[in-house]
Amino acid sequence: MPSTFSDNLLNKFPHISTALERKLWTCEQITRYFKRKAHLEQEISNMTAKLLAQTPKVLWFEESSMEQAWESLLKVEEENVKIHQLAAQQLDDRVHDQLTRTTESLAQSQKKVAGEGNNFIKLLNDSVTTLHKARDRYLRTCKEAEVLELTIKDIETDPHRKGELTKTEKKLTKTQEEASEDEAAYRQQLTSTNAAQDEYYKTSMPYALKEMEMLFTTRINKMKASTVF
Repeated sequence: MPSTFSDNLLNKFPHISTALERKLWTCEQITRYFKRKAHLEQEISNMTAKLLAQTPKVLWFEESSMEQAWESLLKVEEENVKIHQLAAQQLDDRVHDQLTRTTESLAQSQKKVAGEGNNFIKLLNDSVTTLHKARDRYLRTCKEAEVLELTIKDIETDPHRKGELTKTEKKLTKTQEEASEDEAAYRQQLTSTNAAQDEYYKTSMPYALKEMEMLFTTRINKMKASTVF
């Protein structure tokens, strides 16, 4: 069975989110370029139109061919005015405006999905951290109980320490009870963390990655649609 986008990148969500942020930043720069380009195209159109308005349409030439060439040149320049104006409109309306809407929409979606994905990661990490603390507490209590058991053996073999036996035995009993409670807490947290891990790898993170994949695909498709005339 072929691997999916989610399978390949399950543990790399933060990197994917950052990569999309960079792609959207690139979209912003492209959008700004087209905005400036549209402005330049409009300036060329306006300046050419102004130049034509200031230029006499009829001039005296010694040869009719020169007159025809001049008239042809003026017509070409008039067409250029229209061409540059149309280019400015296309770049501004179709490219710049569409890319701006796309980038803004994707940026909002990226923040939403990134927030969800990072929250999934935090929930799992918090659960694992709690598990480690519960394990360490249980092991520490077990170690304390072992030390107390050895201490009792030493006391039993040392006549000079008989007075310590009752107090140490009570302390051992209490520590063993704590160890039993800590073991139960550790087992409970282990079950909880296993469930959290199962949820993370099978449901929540694949969902977040699928959403990211859709945003990447949408960005590519929108870029193509906006920049193809």
